[in-house]
Amino acid sequence: MDDAQLVAQFEDTTLPDLPHEDHVRLVWLYTRENGAERAIERIRDGLIAYTAARGSAEWFHATRTWAWAVLIADATLASPAVTFAEFLAQHPRFIRRDLLNDFYSDALLKSDEARTAIVRPDLGPLK
Repeated sequence: MDDAQLVAQFEDTTLPDLPHEDHVRLVWLYTRENGAERAIERIRDGLIAYTAARGSAEWFHATRTWAWAVLIADATLASPAVTFAEFLAQHPRFIRRDLLNDFYSDALLKSDEARTAIVRPDLGPLK
């Protein structure tokens, strides 16, 4: 699926599934198009709509969404990558689904507060 199709299907909530790598790719695309702040807003709003459309609104996690988006957006802005494959090659840590464990304790990430609001990391700064 090309970039435009991924964005369109995600935003109209018709994307059949959303694997981890596509989450990363969406933030990368949004950041390249609109900068970090707007990318973070778009992925947040998109995930809220996408999970709700699937009847799984409880899957949305505010802190995970924000932290991943901040990390990816910062790397995107600092990266000379022309393609998403190049970006992942330059930043292989984004393939790790458990990357946030480097910054957050398990207890904090699993808390109701972290699920519903942005919570700053307790193990080390994102930047």
